[in-house]
Amino acid sequence: MSRLLLNLPRMTNTEKNNLAKNEYCDDDIQIWIAKNGNIQARYYLAENPAISEEAKEVLLDGRSNIVKGILVSNGAIRDTALVKEIYNALAKRSSTWRIMHFFVKNLYCYRRGGSIFPASPSEVLEDIFENRLTRPGGDNHYIKFWSEALSKHPNCSTRLAIMMSQHPESRVKQSGFQALVRLEKEDK
Repeated sequence: MSRLLLNLPRMTNTEKNNLAKNEYCDDDIQIWIAKNGNIQARYYLAENPAISEEAKEVLLDGRSNIVKGILVSNGAIRDTALVKEIYNALAKRSSTWRIMHFFVKNLYCYRRGGSIFPASPSEVLEDIFENRLTRPGGDNHYIKFWSEALSKHPNCSTRLAIMMSQHPESRVKQSGFQALVRLEKEDK
């Protein structure tokens, strides 16, 4: 057992947070932080591109849906059924910005070398467009910014692209047409 692991209970929250961010941290330390760390340390651990499978499982068994959303946005969760489950748990309680960041486009991908697009299935993307961005009284001011990200997402479906291309807002319509062109090229 390492001295670092033995001294984790005595560390300050700042020290635990910094360990959670560290990609070279041992699996035992990651698991300890996942089980015992403060919420901010668990957020940082979920953002860590080198999170161990065991630490990820501990975080998934926890109560924080935000931690689970961060795991989705960083590509740590690729199982579409699990992504849908996490989306359903967060959809009614979270802001549109947070939903978009977790399931459409990771805005902080520059800190890690992975994909900026989470593994959200097309059903989730369609639901976000229909029930978040275009519903009456919804967060319609986000639609101009996020329509491009939706159209460029690898799991953008033809149905979503058609819905976007029929939207009255010109930027959304243009993004929908661009998605249709991209999807047509991919089919060839």
